[in-house]
Amino acid sequence: MEHGAESRMPEDRPIIDWEVARRSIPGGEAGLRDVGGMMLEDGPRLLAELRAALDAADGPRARLAAHTLLGGARHFGAAAVIHAAATIEAHLAAENLDAAAAATPALETQLARLLEALRAAAKGG
Repeated sequence: MEHGAESRMPEDRPIIDWEVARRSIPGGEAGLRDVGGMMLEDGPRLLAELRAALDAADGPRARLAAHTLLGGARHFGAAAVIHAAATIEAHLAAENLDAAAAATPALETQLARLLEALRAAAKGG
């Protein structure tokens, strides 16, 4: 990953690509609600796991959390979350925990956008 690239994802584009979500999640609207609900539960837990692992200098545990967040974001075509999580995962693959920690705020920001959009969609907005 290019250094600093995590901050270059446009904030003005929609966080969810609903075409991607509809193609990747079976079950129509019910499937979207179910997987969205799982992301609403798992996203904050995985982010907390990532932070705790980084604080404990546990690279493999942090990498698993980042990778799992990336996978969840892929279901929704959430490019900004995917990019931020992939950046962290790449830093962790290179065993650069400091760079991974420095990239975490971008993931926090983009994950918050995704979760907000999922909450709005669950409410019908």
